[in-house]
Amino acid sequence: MVDLCLTLAADNAAGLQKKIEDFSGKVPIIEVRLDFMEEVVFPVLPVDSGTAFLATCRPEREGGRYTGPEKDRLEILRVAPEKGFSLVDVEHDVADYPLFTSPVRVVRSRHDFQGCPPDLKGIYQEMQGLPGDLVKLVVAPGETAVLVELLEFMEAALSRSPGIILGMGAAAQVTRILGPFLGNAWTYVSEEDEVVAPGQFSLDLARNTYRLPEWQAIPDLFGIACADGNEDTYELAGSLNAGFRIMGADALAFPLSGVDMEIFLPYAGSSKLPFRGFIELEPGKDKRISGSRKKAESQQKIRRITFENGIRSAETRVYKDPGEIIRDTINYWMG
Repeated sequence: MVDLCLTLAADNAAGLQKKIEDFSGKVPIIEVRLDFMEEVVFPVLPVDSGTAFLATCRPEREGGRYTGPEKDRLEILRVAPEKGFSLVDVEHDVADYPLFTSPVRVVRSRHDFQGCPPDLKGIYQEMQGLPGDLVKLVVAPGETAVLVELLEFMEAALSRSPGIILGMGAAAQVTRILGPFLGNAWTYVSEEDEVVAPGQFSLDLARNTYRLPEWQAIPDLFGIACADGNEDTYELAGSLNAGFRIMGADALAFPLSGVDMEIFLPYAGSSKLPFRGFIELEPGKDKRISGSRKKAESQQKIRRITFENGIRSAETRVYKDPGEIIRDTINYWMG
């Protein structure tokens, strides 16, 4: 089962409190972004709701919104367990580690919005040596080759010890969907239309499109790709997942928007994850697939790739009806 951590943020105490009351007991973990508040006021956390609460007060240097004195920020984090938080996020570069007086699990985090450092292994090992319980490393792979390096690192690092390793950006969303199957302790999700990190997706998508909380074992994996960031990758992945659900298939389709498949496919072939197939959409055809009951504006060329017993095969087909793409693909992969 994949644990979800829902990020909640508001600029005022009343708004944050309402959100907590709305979602408490509905997700395993709620991250409360205290740094979004104009004045930090601790919310009243429900007791015995079944939800664990993670306190985050992210400074600007790590991509957050807190601009006050560092000593005041660290005091907020120190007090958080006394206010009912069982988890606290402490950045990797904090020298004066808070002296917690109540039981708490500490996430040591590092965020790089500018790119992906070359020495991921060294950085991760250094963070594992810091005081705390769990390491969270978030980077921004800008190219497919770097994304592949990140995924390969995730497979190696998370197989040895649990942690949280994520990529930011549309192309790196795959790390958030597949990361739990590689060993991520949880994956972060947002409220609908209130994304707080690049590439983050909503709780509704996590539950109803990707069915993440339902998986007890790793499903067969099918990627929907387009090198130019075609948004139809999301539409088609959702439609395929709806078809898989109807069939009762243990299969998960996910978008690979902006990913170069010639670079990604060798990784897929060597990965321990059960990649079974991919659809690659023709670049420059954005918004051609708008739903299974609507007609495409023009024909859509796709390349369909299948892995069978370690052997890769591919074929190119042209469709006019987007519903035909979905039906034909499901029959081809599941037949």
